[in-house]
Amino acid sequence: MAGYSTDKGRSTKTKDTMFVAVEILADGRTGNIALQPIEGFKSEELKYAIKDNVSAEAQIKTDAYHSYKKLAWNIRKKVV
Repeated sequence: MAGYSTDKGRSTKTKDTMFVAVEILADGRTGNIALQPIEGFKSEELKYAIKDNVSAEAQIKTDAYHSYKKLAWNIRKKVV
């Protein structure tokens, strides 16, 4: 996970994949941060990382990456 790479985006040729979740508090400050190594960015890997690290009551904000669209969440999500 350490090191420098010039690869951009979600390329995993020279980078490890990580799930990152950041809590945004009501006043806009950052709360808890969760980091978890994952195998890749497929829906199946993301599903377990979300279940392990994110409250079911949370509103999730994501980019429009296709793997998020395939997840059947019982939680609120918002694409930003």
